[in-house]
Amino acid sequence: MNLEGRFIGWAGLVIGLLSLIPVFLPAPMQVKMLVALVLALLVIAAAILILANRGPNYRTVLLKSSLSISDKEGKLAKLRREQTIRSRIASLEGIWWHDIVFNGDISNPTANGQPPAQTKEMGKTVSYYCALKPPVSRGEARDIVWTIDFHDAVKEKSESLLQDIIPWTDKVILEVSFPADRPCRNPTLHLQVAGTFVRNLSKPKMTPDGRSLVAEIRKPKAGYVYSLNWEW
Repeated sequence: MNLEGRFIGWAGLVIGLLSLIPVFLPAPMQVKMLVALVLALLVIAAAILILANRGPNYRTVLLKSSLSISDKEGKLAKLRREQTIRSRIASLEGIWWHDIVFNGDISNPTANGQPPAQTKEMGKTVSYYCALKPPVSRGEARDIVWTIDFHDAVKEKSESLLQDIIPWTDKVILEVSFPADRPCRNPTLHLQVAGTFVRNLSKPKMTPDGRSLVAEIRKPKAGYVYSLNWEW
């Protein structure tokens, strides 16, 4: 949440409401009309600031999630998440990767090559925090690389790589690479919300040998989940 922008927005709204007081006091009609106009402008400006500062304190310029399946049994799969962010506040000290849902087990999580600064885990859901050193200044871009090893997590005949979308995300790329002795078949990409299917999207790109699968989403919908699916 961008607290600076929200404070300015609410402050403008309060000032605008206070400026309404003269409208109800004895005053020339021209003064009342001027006060009403100023009030309207302040309320509009405050509403714009409040709406503009919803969501995280940064914009995700690019989010690329790459899953590499090491063996045909799906015993080991490595996920690499490359995230380019741009700060929306004066000093951004860190970001969370929230609610990673997984099957099997996970190990070796890293954020920019180091263990995450904080971890929150509940059952088969985990969240990691990356401390940004030095902090990211307003308008500055920074690349963050997350990695996780998944064990016994990709063992079914039909599998999916899911990506939830937070506000202020410009572009998402989903990639999956497969072992030579168990290539991909029948790939699809669909949109869902709260676990409910919404609609199919353009078919993802697959190499002729079935060893690589890629889906690219520009201007993804915040609050939705993109599901890259395959059989193998």
